[in-house]
Amino acid sequence: MEQHPKLTLDWALRCLERALGDLNDGPAERRVRRQFHQLLLAIERDSRDVPLASSEESLYSEPARIR
Repeated sequence: MEQHPKLTLDWALRCLERALGDLNDGPAERRVRRQFHQLLLAIERDSRDVPLASSEESLYSEPARIR
């Protein structure tokens, strides 16, 4: 059975984040961390634009607000 793409993405990002934490603190490493942060922001922004199926909604989004 295939994993849901968001689960796979979440796992990959967490592993990358952990690996970045083990880097030294030179200029190249800081640049990589900034780029990773920009990637996270882009993924977060993009994920808001993608509608989720109702069965997946409870796993990945906040509950709907009553207006």
